[in-house]
Amino acid sequence: MSNYARIINNVAVDVSTDPKNSFHPILAADFVEVPAEVSPSWILTGSTWSAPVSVATETPKEVGNLKPSPMEFLLLLTLAEQAAIRAAAPNDSQVGILVSMVDDTRLTFVDLTHPTVIEAIQYLAGKPTLLTADRAARVLAGLPPKATA
Repeated sequence: MSNYARIINNVAVDVSTDPKNSFHPILAADFVEVPAEVSPSWILTGSTWSAPVSVATETPKEVGNLKPSPMEFLLLLTLAEQAAIRAAAPNDSQVGILVSMVDDTRLTFVDLTHPTVIEAIQYLAGKPTLLTADRAARVLAGLPPKATA
C-alpha cells in the first residue's frame, strides 16, 4: 500500500494512504508519494526522510505548570527565542499558527500535553535557530530556561 504526505517547509504535515478520500480535493492535490515509514512531523532533507527531533532528551527532576497562561507560556521561552520565533512567523506558516494561537485573546491557558502543542514545539525544535531539543523538552515540561551565570 502506498503512503502519501502533504509537505510544508520540508515537513510531512499530513500523511495518508488515501488522501483523495480523506481530504478536501484542494488539499489532496498537494500530497506526494513517500516511503511507508514516513509519519506526520517527519523531516525531508534532500531526498532523505528522518523522524522529528526527540524532545525527550531531558528528564526533568521537577515538573512545572503543564497548563500555563499565555504569559506564563511565553516566560518558558527566553527573549531571544521569542524574538526568533516571532521573526520566523511571517515566512513559516506553522510558526505563524503557533504565534497566532498564543496571541489569541480567547486563550486562557496552553495545555503542554495537547498533541498539537507538542507537535508545534517539536516543529520549533526541528529548527535549531528557533528552539533547541533541550529547550523544547524544558518548555514541554513547563520549566523555565535554566538560569545563566
